[in-house]
Amino acid sequence: MNFGIIDIGSNTIRLNVYSCENEEIKLIFGKKHAAGLVSYIQDGKLTDKGIKKLINVLNSLKEIISHVTIHKTIAFATASLRKINNSVQVLERVEEETGFQIRIYDQELEARLGFEGIMWTLPYKDGITVDIGGGSTEIIQFKNREIYRIVNYSEGSLSLFNKYVKGIIPTGKEIKDIQNDIKDELGKKDLDFESKVIIGIGGTIRAIGNLSQEAFSLEDNRHFTNKNLTSLYKSLIKGDEDVVRLALKVTPERIHTITPGMTIFKFLCKNFGAEEIIVSDSGLREGVLLENMI
Repeated sequence: MNFGIIDIGSNTIRLNVYSCENEEIKLIFGKKHAAGLVSYIQDGKLTDKGIKKLINVLNSLKEIISHVTIHKTIAFATASLRKINNSVQVLERVEEETGFQIRIYDQELEARLGFEGIMWTLPYKDGITVDIGGGSTEIIQFKNREIYRIVNYSEGSLSLFNKYVKGIIPTGKEIKDIQNDIKDELGKKDLDFESKVIIGIGGTIRAIGNLSQEAFSLEDNRHFTNKNLTSLYKSLIKGDEDVVRLALKVTPERIHTITPGMTIFKFLCKNFGAEEIIVSDSGLREGVLLENMI
């Protein structure tokens, strides 16, 4: 059987199509749109332009799906639609114009499903997972492959960008404002745990892996160190032209959000005493898939 998973995020909208046979899951193909829905939120509501953007993307994905035999398609949203005041109206209009019934996951369920997706492919018994999305951040401490503690932060890379940055690249003052927001909010959370290794998912952490591979000639983009992260971060906040150009080359769609996202991750790595980061190939979409295969 084939399953379609549509992930409506604050920054991107992704379609993954999986083949599921004899308890074996394979990704057939994926399609990504950099929709940036959180940029269309005004006065707590997704604007008509944002709704049309969402509908257009979903209809384009519907056209792609029509050429594949699909047993079931699941469309879900996280902070992109969770944070808006007109979600009911948006869901009704989307269903009317696309046929998709979108499920909105609260932040705790998002964290739990992301964790299930990670554990599906990685062998770690104890540790910390971090998911930095466009509109929120989820942190999980796990023991014996079970969730021990969930800590949520209501901001992500794109929401922090929209909140504090006026241009494209954050200024020194804007970076300081972002850092203060993170300290003020995450500083109130129960983050009194440590791990030398962090397992990361989400666009920001994948982008850091891609940048690290290019900048430091690493073997792959799935493993990097806190030293790699610190070096890149210091260069970006100083406006180092070579690193900015590298970011434009490697991850151009995230040139505006990479610094806010890195600021979140740098704070967390320092707090947890992390030395090594593993970028998971699987995460929330796979967790949603596993839930719906039962």
